[in-house]
Amino acid sequence: MVGKMAEPLKPTQSATFVLADNLTTKNRLEARLVISTPVGLKFKASVCNRYIALVTLFSIFILADPAYAAAEREEIEGGAGSALQVVQAPAEEGSTFRFYDLLSPCSGVCLLTAAFGRYVETSMTNIFFDPKLAPWDWDYGDINFASITFGRKVADYGHLISLEPEVGAGKRFGDADEYEFWGALYLRWNPFFWDHIIDTSIAVSTGVSYASENNELEEDRARSNATFLHYFSPEITLAPPGDSSISFVIRLHHRSGAGGLFGESGGFQYLMFGLRAHF
Repeated sequence: MVGKMAEPLKPTQSATFVLADNLTTKNRLEARLVISTPVGLKFKASVCNRYIALVTLFSIFILADPAYAAAEREEIEGGAGSALQVVQAPAEEGSTFRFYDLLSPCSGVCLLTAAFGRYVETSMTNIFFDPKLAPWDWDYGDINFASITFGRKVADYGHLISLEPEVGAGKRFGDADEYEFWGALYLRWNPFFWDHIIDTSIAVSTGVSYASENNELEEDRARSNATFLHYFSPEITLAPPGDSSISFVIRLHHRSGAGGLFGESGGFQYLMFGLRAHF
């Protein structure tokens, strides 16, 4: 059928002969040789992904408006005839440290949070430093945890950062039934460039956690007495833009030996979801 044979193909190539129908008055057979080379290269990006995650996190801080607290903000208000006009909002106070009287009325600086979560068996090291692990890929145990906390802002630096002590209590359910009590100090970062869409903040804490009894699983992971352990609980809050009195909280409730300060190593954590009232 084909008058001339093609040259021998290399092992990594494949040939496909396509028969063309008679589209002209001359009935002829046309052969077409399509040579394709399969792609056999795979790029292992596990290490690269870690750097991408760190760069992304760093970019969030860089892109967050650093002059948010001192700059004048623009607000869009409806004008006559359904037209929009841009007006200047009053300038906020400059970025200076302010301290709040603990005995004064709350006036919006007090925080009451109720949360519920589940025990996470995946270690904190893998949670934070394995970019391939998403929260739905973590290993979860049969222990639930309910908590309530009270906090209060005691100092801030403009709208950029704030300091918030917190006290909390919680109860374990399922394969454990101990109570937990803790006190901690939170450092919170407030402004992000998307706050006009959803008001976001992130915070980390350090403190001390007390458990009413020694949980065998917790002692095994901490390799020591688990009554008193270090408390570390990073969190993210999400709220409607503006001065919202309610926010949604995602928290990783974690207690551990703090690298030898309270125990040899290991830790115990819960992924928590809750609501926070600002009053």
